[in-house]
Amino acid sequence: YDPSNVAAKGDNNITVTDNSVTLNSTGAGYPTFHINVFDLVPNEKYTITWDYVGGGAGTMLARQGLNDSGTPIAQQNPLSGGSLSWFATSTSGSLQVSNSRGFDPFTLNNIKITKG
Repeated sequence: YDPSNVAAKGDNNITVTDNSVTLNSTGAGYPTFHINVFDLVPNEKYTITWDYVGGGAGTMLARQGLNDSGTPIAQQNPLSGGSLSWFATSTSGSLQVSNSRGFDPFTLNNIKITKG
């Protein structure tokens, strides 16, 4: 994926390095970021995998729209589960990643999105 497709909500600080994302809350509780995903094939299955490091339980949602918008179509809770599969509803969408505990920073390493 392209790091320019990753964005944080509010005033949280986000660091994207290769296939890792770290999010630190700077006053806004429940840190959240999203990853926009393009070039999807509708009705095809996709899977995102990651290694979770940090506090809180967290949730990964696959959403129909870009920029953390649209109806959720799949969910993995807690983030420590490490994978989420969903069926694309259009040629693009987003993955919302959120921390369930107030201000705990967290990192996702080895992020990979695969088809099939």
